[in-house]
Amino acid sequence: PRGDGDAAAVVDLIVETRPSPAAAWSRSRLQLDSRIRVGDYVDAQDSARKWYEAVVREVDEDTVKVHFVGWGSKWDTTLPRRRREGSAMPPPAPLWTRTSKWRERIAVGDEVEIRESTSVVQRPKWHRAVVLAVGFEGEVPREIEGGAPLEVYDDGGGEGKTGRKRPLLLMGRTRQVLVEVPQEMHNIPTSPLRHKTNAGGVPIPQPPFRRWVNLYSEEISRIETHKTYKKGAGWSGGGGSASSPATLRYTMESKREPVEIMKPFNGIHGGGFVRESLRGIPAARGTVG
Repeated sequence: PRGDGDAAAVVDLIVETRPSPAAAWSRSRLQLDSRIRVGDYVDAQDSARKWYEAVVREVDEDTVKVHFVGWGSKWDTTLPRRRREGSAMPPPAPLWTRTSKWRERIAVGDEVEIRESTSVVQRPKWHRAVVLAVGFEGEVPREIEGGAPLEVYDDGGGEGKTGRKRPLLLMGRTRQVLVEVPQEMHNIPTSPLRHKTNAGGVPIPQPPFRRWVNLYSEEISRIETHKTYKKGAGWSGGGGSASSPATLRYTMESKREPVEIMKPFNGIHGGGFVRESLRGIPAARGTVG
């Protein structure tokens, strides 16, 4: 009895037995290390002990090589296939048991990281972006325009596959989101279209500044996956300047306006230069001009 007035508790248990202490447990064949295959999606830990979504590239008796989703293939790593005592790295874990299903909760107004449209495949640059619209699960995917170049992988052929090389899509999912990337504003031929929407109320794309991306691709990542952002630094939230220029103030002419010497260009601080010839008043030793 559990006490006065308490009802008896009923607990259901599943008990597994084996014919001898040395025999394998019947459930062992269902564990990840026994059934892992090339092309499986898993969670994997890197050398900094951070967990990321990953795809299995190679499998042998004792090790597994994985590719971290959203990272260049130069970061691919080999992990133990099974947990080993004394090993510094744990084996892969089932997908989304150590990482977050953040894509399933994506909403308008959320901040994400987006690859720069002109970045090199193996050396991608990442910018902060805001979600303007979220596509529906299962709708016909839109043609991606103005997107970043992505690595391509052999899909391995087999049922539902072609054997061609193509960019990675996590779990093969095709849901898309419309994002606005302020630092891509200088990469469009015209001025940004402010508050322009289509008949359905969705903002009009203007790639690569405002563009659709595949939510489960390597073009998008959870915010602060690759970079840490300080509030108010490198982000305007509404298509404004992404970084402020460095300025030079005149000590001897305090009333003179500051001179911008390192204006941002194309979202890159110091990408555009404004040279100012200075003359000492009176002429200072070492001055030129």
